[in-house]
Amino acid sequence: MLPNFIIVGAMKAGTTTLHDYLAGIEDVWIAPGEVRYFSNERNYARGLEWYERLFDPGAGKLAIGEKSPAYSYLPKVPERIHRCLPGVKLIWIFRDPVARTYSHYWHAATRGKERLTFASAIARERERVRSNILLGYMKRSLYAEQVERYLGFFPREQMLFLLFEDLVREPAAVVNRVLDFLGVPHVLEAPRVARHSNVTRAPRLVSLQWVTRTLLRRHHIAQLVQRVNRRAEPGYPRLSSEMRDQLAREFQEPNRALARLTGLDLGAWNQPGAPQS
Repeated sequence: MLPNFIIVGAMKAGTTTLHDYLAGIEDVWIAPGEVRYFSNERNYARGLEWYERLFDPGAGKLAIGEKSPAYSYLPKVPERIHRCLPGVKLIWIFRDPVARTYSHYWHAATRGKERLTFASAIARERERVRSNILLGYMKRSLYAEQVERYLGFFPREQMLFLLFEDLVREPAAVVNRVLDFLGVPHVLEAPRVARHSNVTRAPRLVSLQWVTRTLLRRHHIAQLVQRVNRRAEPGYPRLSSEMRDQLAREFQEPNRALARLTGLDLGAWNQPGAPQS
């Protein structure tokens, strides 16, 4: 059995929350976690039969799907999906690119995969992403170029474009839009409250977190160092207004391109105080 819908991204834009809402709908089955079949070489090498078996528990449901936000970003993925699932429905959810970029950086830093400060990582991104595409914090927020890649393989009618900010403000309305797109006759007044599993408790010192995770990960002292290095408050340090303004200027034209492609009203991204965590 193959899925008839995929949440393709974007990372750190509410895909987990949307997944959890859909998992509570009777006529929907969505694979737990992230499948990453089309983006992970080891999974892809297991073949289509392996992928199909993952969806056997969804037999009899109207909508069967998965969520893997790496799909929106990696260039090889759209063709792979089209080759296997030419009629699949694709769900996108976008977030203010400044907030998403900042959140992505801290996601990496907390896991010990980043040793630079945010400002340094952004300043060196073009150089670093050449050798490691996963260090593209800003690049991953250039949504228009990602949508354009998919439009080379799929018609616009097979895509649904959503905003993270709408999901936070009006979750029932957004989930109902998704259900309508999937052909599921289920209207929600208030969806089941989704567990937000991606709230971060950021490290005090990013470089120390990197050393601990990279060099001491098998040492018994590593867990102690990580506990001591953890900020007391949940979420991230506040992004400076200067850095936010710099990023906002760089995203202006890509955001206009996204609005043209999707028809979305992106005015909320121009409001001050966008969520950072």
